[in-house]
Amino acid sequence: VIDVGSEWRTFSNEKSGVDPSRVGGPENPLFSGSDLSTIIGPGTGAASFYADGAAKYQNRRT
Repeated sequence: VIDVGSEWRTFSNEKSGVDPSRVGGPENPLFSGSDLSTIIGPGTGAASFYADGAAKYQNRRT
């Protein structure tokens, strides 16, 4: 069973536990199950390539 509802959490370092924080977003059916993704933009100058010309960062889909 998978609960796709919003998750609320109260962090232990807060003095009062009456204001929970939302963790994560709701499920979006338009993304067809791939709600979480990260895309790293291209670097600039020496930060973007190794000495042999290969890109240091590549986007991956798992």
